[in-house]
Amino acid sequence: MVLSGASPRAEQEDERPVVCTFEPEPSVKAYVPTGIHRGRLRTDIGFGVDIDLDLDEFIRG
Repeated sequence: MVLSGASPRAEQEDERPVVCTFEPEPSVKAYVPTGIHRGRLRTDIGFGVDIDLDLDEFIRG
């Protein structure tokens, strides 16, 4: 999944999703971190994104 140049990474922390986002930094020719998101991923890198990461409804449902 690519969000307009940002390359997110999803992990788990206490069985809950954690998403780390990155974007390219041309001056160092590498990706740099732009955020660590728990509960909700909100970013406007290129375009607005707002994703609920709370999976309690799906896990219990």
